[in-house]
Amino acid sequence: MAFLLKKGVVLEGDNNHYVSGNPLYLVPEIQSCDATGSLSGSNSYVLMPIGQSIKTLDSKSDDITVTDMLTSTSSAYLKADLENMESLSKEENDESGPFTLAAAITEAIGSGSDSEEETETETIVEGESSASQVEAESETEAAEDAKETRLVVLASSQFLTSNTDSAVSGGNTKLLTNALSWMCGQSSSISIPSKSMQLSYLTLTSANVNLWSIITIAVLPVLFLVTGGVIWLKRRKK
Repeated sequence: MAFLLKKGVVLEGDNNHYVSGNPLYLVPEIQSCDATGSLSGSNSYVLMPIGQSIKTLDSKSDDITVTDMLTSTSSAYLKADLENMESLSKEENDESGPFTLAAAITEAIGSGSDSEEETETETIVEGESSASQVEAESETEAAEDAKETRLVVLASSQFLTSNTDSAVSGGNTKLLTNALSWMCGQSSSISIPSKSMQLSYLTLTSANVNLWSIITIAVLPVLFLVTGGVIWLKRRKK
């Protein structure tokens, strides 16, 4: 086994990385890797409600590689005891981030050492007359060794719900499509999504909401008052 899901849920302390004022609704950082594809370099968002933390085990086989796809910020924290949780704020016993929220896992198939032993044995027994046959078998075994099992882990049961996906204008579906293409061995996604008749939503993090609230409630009214006052004074002097 290469990984496990930690008990509890991840909450985000950086308001640039959660939505609706709820630190349980994570907007994770998209890491650059083959499984995420071009999504990491785009302006797309991914939403992960009530996500868990993925821990890579030190006892995993050397043939297994775990690569981060989605991660929280270092301001995130883990609430392990959900039954006795009294606040969404970070408490003294909460584990600090960053945490892995989605991971791509690969495992090499075959054993290179076994192939080498078989090749040496055949060479001694059959001699020079079978050199070409041994070489061909070695190439076949090397090709088998290059194969690998690919797996993607998304640590949220609500990741693919329609409401979650629509909140980020299909960003979750894009990530899933890229991940499936990677698992199938395709360098890039060749799927063409059907035209959606649903409305696209503007994704605003809690930090964005706070900023625009200040601008619309305080900055703009004050600006209008100052501008109106200046115009009134100029006309009065005339």
